[in-house]
Amino acid sequence: MPDRDAVLLAQALCSRLCHDLAGPLGAIGSGAELLEEDAGETDGEIIDLLSRSAAAASGRLRVCRALLGQPTSRSHDPTEARGVLTEHLAMGSGSHAPELSWRVSASGPDERVRPMVQVLLTLTVVALEAMPRHDRIAVNGTLPGTCDIQVSGAAPVRQPPLEALAAGLDNRALISDPRNIMGYYAGLLAHDLGARVRVESLPGTLHVSLHTP
Repeated sequence: MPDRDAVLLAQALCSRLCHDLAGPLGAIGSGAELLEEDAGETDGEIIDLLSRSAAAASGRLRVCRALLGQPTSRSHDPTEARGVLTEHLAMGSGSHAPELSWRVSASGPDERVRPMVQVLLTLTVVALEAMPRHDRIAVNGTLPGTCDIQVSGAAPVRQPPLEALAAGLDNRALISDPRNIMGYYAGLLAHDLGARVRVESLPGTLHVSLHTP
């Protein structure tokens, strides 16, 4: 990838990070302003707003670190990765989080397995973005080897995240739209690992297969 594209990629990823954190951090600011207006009184609802917003911001940071950071933390272990995905789903679904089945095993040293787990996590997030009204997610397989991601939902599949994924897999020119940057990023990660990715879209179901050598 040309140096200029690498810069644009970093900028787009930062834009995505800022977008994801803007909501909960903005709510914290609003809660603080309310506390200032009612100085001397403790309002349980305001305190609750601040607590929930702070927790949401921390959760988004944990998810972003697992997806965008170096694959060196416990979040990139197969068992811990399920918790990262669960947190991501909870943040985007409110009280109606979709059903998640995560059955992923791995063998080999951490420095080899963790980049594979990061690719799998990132591909799963891309699949969720491509089918936004999802109600069930199943991730199964073995690393290294083949893992299958299946997302079921009612809405038609969105093509831009998948087009960005294909561009990254082929190491083509950068697709820098922050709304679809995760697809391009996931493709680059898979390409760098020498992994193969196959996407199949059926009515009500999106299927993504990852094969790592």
